[in-house]
Amino acid sequence: MDGSNPMGSQMRHAKERLEKTVNALTDKAKDCFDLANTQHRAAGAQHVLADRQHENAGRLDVSADRLEILGEALTADAIELKGDLEIVAPRTSERLQLLLRAAPALPVVDPK
Repeated sequence: MDGSNPMGSQMRHAKERLEKTVNALTDKAKDCFDLANTQHRAAGAQHVLADRQHENAGRLDVSADRLEILGEALTADAIELKGDLEIVAPRTSERLQLLLRAAPALPVVDPK
């Protein structure tokens, strides 16, 4: 006998294959953890941006509400002034009366 043990050789080869498989699985697991960390950081950055956008949207809503109130007030003032002019117009010049008749009707704002 030459001293070689076929069973021992097979066992060594099987052990080497298992070690390679374990190393490959460990490397893949490390890649998964690295990718997960990267995605968590990206998600965190997206949350920060979303929070800022939400705050900005809130400010825009407030600004839009203020502009609606201002528009309603200006329309009410314009209607009141037009009424005042119509009352005064018969006592003033014909030119003013013509302007009042030619002026387009003011929009009616439906208060919310």
